[in-house]
Amino acid sequence: HSWGTVVAYDSLLDLSGEVPALQVGDLFTLGSPLWMVRRFLEDSSGRKPPAVQAWINVNAQGDLIGSWLRPAFAVDEDFQVPSMGEGAHGSYFVPGNDAVQKTIVAERILVA
Repeated sequence: HSWGTVVAYDSLLDLSGEVPALQVGDLFTLGSPLWMVRRFLEDSSGRKPPAVQAWINVNAQGDLIGSWLRPAFAVDEDFQVPSMGEGAHGSYFVPGNDAVQKTIVAERILVA
């Protein structure tokens, strides 16, 4: 979530050169500011980390930090969901946010 998505993305790109056999099923980015910091990344290509099988991005309506990542980043799926609770940026984890927690994340994990 949030800045953690930048750290995860950058780390996975770095690891692809250091650990070529690394495999990651799904990378979920929730409320990602990658779109804001792309030009500051060492690898600003927007490519999907080679170890990642599927990259799913989720942003909540009204989230000033998280946003769509396509077309600048090679995400496989880019979702916008309704905001819940008192703040859009934290709404991904509000109890009852089925759009994120069940429909997108849990369904994807349970299928794997």
